[in-house]
Amino acid sequence: MDAETEYIFLNEKDLAGCNACMGCVEGDCVIDDDGNEIIKALLDADVLVFSSPIYYGQITAQAKSFIDRFYQISRNPEKSLEGKKVVTIFTQAQPENVFGPYIESFKTMPFGFMGMEVVGN
Repeated sequence: MDAETEYIFLNEKDLAGCNACMGCVEGDCVIDDDGNEIIKALLDADVLVFSSPIYYGQITAQAKSFIDRFYQISRNPEKSLEGKKVVTIFTQAQPENVFGPYIESFKTMPFGFMGMEVVGN
Protein backbone atom coordinates (compact mmCIF):
# COMPACT_ATOMS: atom_id res chain seq x y z
CA MET A 1 0.00 0.00 0.00
CA ASP A 2 1.39 3.37 -1.00
CA ALA A 3 0.89 6.35 1.25
CA GLU A 4 2.06 9.92 1.14
CA THR A 5 3.94 10.77 4.31
CA GLU A 6 5.31 13.93 5.82
CA TYR A 7 7.71 14.01 8.73
CA ILE A 8 7.54 17.05 10.98
CA PHE A 9 10.22 17.30 13.63
CA LEU A 10 8.91 19.76 16.19
CA ASN A 11 12.37 20.42 17.62
CA GLU A 12 13.32 21.88 14.21
CA LYS A 13 10.31 24.20 14.11
CA ASP A 14 9.62 27.63 15.54
CA LEU A 15 6.59 26.73 17.65
CA ALA A 16 5.26 28.82 20.50
CA GLY A 17 2.59 27.68 22.89
CA CYS A 18 -1.00 28.88 22.73
CA ASN A 19 -1.66 31.99 24.80
CA ALA A 20 -5.50 31.69 24.67
CA CYS A 21 -5.89 35.15 23.11
CA MET A 22 -8.91 33.88 21.10
CA GLY A 23 -7.55 35.43 17.90
CA CYS A 24 -7.99 32.07 16.17
CA VAL A 25 -11.78 32.00 16.52
CA GLU A 26 -12.15 33.73 13.16
CA GLY A 27 -9.30 31.94 11.36
CA ASP A 28 -5.74 30.86 11.94
CA CYS A 29 -3.66 31.39 15.06
CA VAL A 30 -2.28 34.92 15.25
CA ILE A 31 1.13 33.75 16.48
CA ASP A 32 3.64 34.20 13.65
CA ASP A 33 5.54 30.90 13.76
CA ASP A 34 5.41 27.45 12.15
CA GLY A 35 2.33 26.42 14.13
CA ASN A 36 -0.26 27.26 11.46
CA GLU A 37 1.70 25.31 8.84
CA ILE A 38 1.82 22.29 11.14
CA ILE A 39 -1.89 22.51 11.99
CA LYS A 40 -2.80 22.77 8.29
CA ALA A 41 -0.76 19.61 7.59
CA LEU A 42 -2.59 17.86 10.45
CA LEU A 43 -6.00 18.94 9.15
CA ASP A 44 -5.10 17.51 5.72
CA ALA A 45 -3.78 14.21 7.13
CA ASP A 46 -5.72 10.96 7.49
CA VAL A 47 -3.47 9.61 10.24
CA LEU A 48 -1.19 11.27 12.79
CA VAL A 49 1.77 9.40 14.20
CA PHE A 50 2.52 11.32 17.40
CA SER A 51 5.85 10.49 18.96
CA SER A 52 7.69 11.98 21.90
CA PRO A 53 10.22 10.90 24.47
CA ILE A 54 9.08 11.20 28.05
CA TYR A 55 11.35 13.52 30.00
CA TYR A 56 10.77 14.00 33.72
CA GLY A 57 7.40 12.28 33.52
CA GLN A 58 5.97 14.35 30.64
CA ILE A 59 6.12 14.67 26.86
CA THR A 60 8.62 17.21 25.56
CA ALA A 61 7.90 20.94 25.68
CA GLN A 62 7.72 20.99 21.89
CA ALA A 63 5.09 18.24 21.84
CA LYS A 64 3.07 20.05 24.52
CA SER A 65 3.22 23.29 22.53
CA PHE A 66 1.92 21.42 19.48
CA ILE A 67 -0.98 19.96 21.46
CA ASP A 68 -1.76 23.36 22.99
CA ARG A 69 -2.18 24.72 19.48
CA PHE A 70 -5.16 22.35 19.03
CA TYR A 71 -6.99 25.17 20.78
CA GLN A 72 -7.40 26.94 17.45
CA ILE A 73 -9.18 23.88 16.08
CA SER A 74 -11.46 23.48 19.10
CA ARG A 75 -12.51 27.14 18.91
CA ASN A 76 -13.12 27.31 15.17
CA PRO A 77 -16.15 25.45 13.76
CA GLU A 78 -14.53 25.46 10.30
CA LYS A 79 -11.76 23.14 11.57
CA SER A 80 -12.07 19.60 12.90
CA LEU A 81 -9.97 16.58 13.75
CA GLU A 82 -13.07 14.41 14.18
CA GLY A 83 -12.51 10.86 12.94
CA LYS A 84 -8.75 11.17 12.36
CA LYS A 85 -6.68 8.20 13.46
CA VAL A 86 -3.69 8.55 15.79
CA VAL A 87 -0.81 6.23 16.55
CA THR A 88 1.20 7.24 19.61
CA ILE A 89 4.82 6.33 20.23
CA PHE A 90 6.39 7.28 23.54
CA THR A 91 9.92 6.37 24.55
CA GLN A 92 11.18 6.32 28.11
CA ALA A 93 13.68 4.52 30.28
CA GLN A 94 11.47 3.27 33.11
CA PRO A 95 9.67 -0.06 33.54
CA GLU A 96 6.59 -0.16 31.30
CA ASN A 97 4.07 0.21 34.11
CA VAL A 98 5.61 3.45 35.41
CA PHE A 99 4.20 5.67 32.64
CA GLY A 100 1.46 3.33 31.38
CA PRO A 101 -1.44 5.36 32.85
CA TYR A 102 0.08 8.61 31.55
CA ILE A 103 0.43 7.17 28.05
CA GLU A 104 -3.11 5.75 28.14
CA SER A 105 -4.46 9.17 29.15
CA PHE A 106 -3.69 10.50 25.65
CA LYS A 107 -6.59 8.40 24.34
CA THR A 108 -8.91 10.71 26.27
CA MET A 109 -7.08 14.02 26.37
CA PRO A 110 -6.12 15.52 24.03
CA PHE A 111 -6.90 13.11 21.19
CA GLY A 112 -10.28 11.75 22.28
CA PHE A 113 -11.44 15.23 23.26
CA MET A 114 -10.67 16.38 19.71
CA GLY A 115 -12.69 13.49 18.22
CA MET A 116 -9.62 11.52 17.18
CA GLU A 117 -9.22 7.77 17.64
CA VAL A 118 -5.99 6.35 19.03
CA VAL A 119 -5.59 3.12 17.07
CA GLY A 120 -2.22 2.08 18.45
CA ASN A 121 0.41 2.93 21.01
